[in-house]
Amino acid sequence: MKLKFILRTLLVCIIGSLSLSCSEDDGGTLSCRTAEVSMKINGELHTYINSGYGIDMIWGTNGHELTLWFDRDGMPNENMILTMRYKKTGHNVIDALSFDHFDENHTGEYNLINENIDTHVKINRHTCFYATFSGTFMAGGEEMTVTDGIISVVYDDPLSQQ
Repeated sequence: MKLKFILRTLLVCIIGSLSLSCSEDDGGTLSCRTAEVSMKINGELHTYINSGYGIDMIWGTNGHELTLWFDRDGMPNENMILTMRYKKTGHNVIDALSFDHFDENHTGEYNLINENIDTHVKINRHTCFYATFSGTFMAGGEEMTVTDGIISVVYDDPLSQQ
């Protein structure tokens, strides 16, 4: 009887820890299965596919910088780059989220990160990255609204755990 109780308790703990590994946050479920950026800019859906990732040592510290590259599906001259501290999570911790252009009227490099963009990095570990973002940014003198922004990457080859 006591062994049965211990085994049940152990099974519940194992299942609970597995379900938290890349899926739990604020009572909702995270999707850390894709390799893309998805967002709406002024209501129009934009999707970018992950084309690379890496970490570099930050000189003078014991930290590392994460870089994620994305290309717009079907548009080879449209891309995004995310840079931030590797393993850091929380609100507004992304250093840069820039892209070249997103439509025929807005060419040039734009950095979405400013005081009007809210970001939330929920997962930033050696196997997976997941963040959400929304807000406004300026593009060619025009205010643009970003909604439903999601960045989700599962790495083919896990990054260093340093």
